[in-house]
Amino acid sequence: MIVIIIVLAIVFALPFLTDTRDIESLNEQYLKLKADNTLAALLATTIPDCTTMKEELSQCSISNQPSCFDNCEQLNSQIERILTASLPQNSYFNLKVGEKTLVESTQGTCLNTITSTQQTINQETGAVFSICF
Repeated sequence: MIVIIIVLAIVFALPFLTDTRDIESLNEQYLKLKADNTLAALLATTIPDCTTMKEELSQCSISNQPSCFDNCEQLNSQIERILTASLPQNSYFNLKVGEKTLVESTQGTCLNTITSTQQTINQETGAVFSICF
């Protein structure tokens, strides 16, 4: 009987003992990890019978002419399709290469954006991915 009372006391006290700042920090770390992984996976994606997305983005930033697509707009459209299919519905995302926004979702709203660590595309340009649910 005493054991049951102690267990019930712990169960009811547990929410008061946990710090909500720690939980918020974990959620933020999770979103940052998700943004980092999404960008890394996107850049490593191989275009069939061609090269990687990273190389294509590099070509667009240097010469504005990708090797696997007719133009950079086609590449951006393909990236948008990949991200839209990969992320939960109604999630906001944004992909920037250098200072230029390549893809930005029109769905969802965002109060707290989490941005990935910058990934190097070429010597002069980096890419960052922002996400919010």
